[in-house]
Amino acid sequence: SSMSRSSNPAALEDVVANASDGRPLPSRPILVTFDDGDPSVLHTAAPRLYARGIPAVMFLITDLIGTDHVLWTTEVVQLVASGGRTTLDPTCDGRALARVLKQSPDPVRRQVIEELRDTASGPRPRARQLSAPEIAGLTQLGMAISSHTMSHPCLPQCTNDVIDREVARSREVLADLVGQPPLAFAYPNGDHDARSRRAVSRAGYAVAFGFDHRLSPAPPQDPYAISRLRINEQASKNRVRTVMSGLHPAIHHLLGRA
Repeated sequence: SSMSRSSNPAALEDVVANASDGRPLPSRPILVTFDDGDPSVLHTAAPRLYARGIPAVMFLITDLIGTDHVLWTTEVVQLVASGGRTTLDPTCDGRALARVLKQSPDPVRRQVIEELRDTASGPRPRARQLSAPEIAGLTQLGMAISSHTMSHPCLPQCTNDVIDREVARSREVLADLVGQPPLAFAYPNGDHDARSRRAVSRAGYAVAFGFDHRLSPAPPQDPYAISRLRINEQASKNRVRTVMSGLHPAIHHLLGRA
């Protein structure tokens, strides 16, 4: 309720119209987005947003839909915790290793994950992901479904053919799933370069979002590099207000913490 008093929720279609045609948005517009597709969004966030008339977007990793696989960064942390080791950095803790792999060439990332799987004790990490019927349930609660790639690699670390496949194939999967192609794309880890921005445009998306913890102008300077604010599940109401005001992002970038 505090959000609705201080800002005006916008739907993805409104943001697309603003980015592509300059159609005006309400004052202090806000678009609520969720990355990765955690099932908690269906059970917790989506019903509450729907009850308040607040539209939102879910960016899905299509390879995870209907599986019990986990996001690769989560898997790295859990494999290291269960004894997985890699020649890339034998002493790294899981979170640090995941950060290193985000900045490594994608074939290196894949090879390291295989090494961790081969050396970890116990079964491969599992967690139930959203199913196709549950995603249909999200759309019935007013949530737009869009793409976060097929497998969540950091696209600037990928070859051109992998970028094209991750961007275009995920769009096709979601079009089949929900009956219409997704309007938007979110770059994994917020990382993008000229190649990935071109691939997103070429695949037919109208807009694409980073993860840079900045307020976006409206219309955005580049519809394929729209800024977003970061708010995690531990954020207090006061922190949410400070982030949305632009104060926290400004200080964050001033201190070089981006």
